[in-house]
Amino acid sequence: MNSTVAHTSVLLPFAYSGQTDLLQALYSQIVIPSTVRDNVMARRDAKTKALQFEIETGAWIRTWDVQPARQYDKCPPPTLGKEKADTILLAKQIGLDCLLDDELGRLFADELEVDCIGNFEILARCAQEGLTNDIDPLVEEMKAFSRREKKAFAINASLNILRPSDLH
Repeated sequence: MNSTVAHTSVLLPFAYSGQTDLLQALYSQIVIPSTVRDNVMARRDAKTKALQFEIETGAWIRTWDVQPARQYDKCPPPTLGKEKADTILLAKQIGLDCLLDDELGRLFADELEVDCIGNFEILARCAQEGLTNDIDPLVEEMKAFSRREKKAFAINASLNILRPSDLH
């Protein structure tokens, strides 16, 4: 078990598919910047209630402050958005990997030498570790969430064709 920093592009799809327990099984602690916290807490739908509870209690999802970007050699591109930039900068600040499913965000993270892990990579790891028997329904739920939110995931094509039997 380890710690990581997470963005809503990972937290929300897992919440909407009712699978935040998979994240908790993989990570003993998830750290989020206040911008991620504010985004999640502002949602009024039933599917985020469990995630909101986890954030409020701080048991395994904790909110941390982000240091200003000026202390790094590279500043985030203006098109990245504050929430993604804060997530990546926080990961850099505390030396952790980043759960982020956004292509532009991954490019900026690469510049800062922050490793990013996306939704389908997480699902593949869950299958490898025996936490789920079939990732196909979860992949489909996350794709449906993506369509509802009008967001595209940074899908790794090689993972998109894997089945749990391929991962053992």
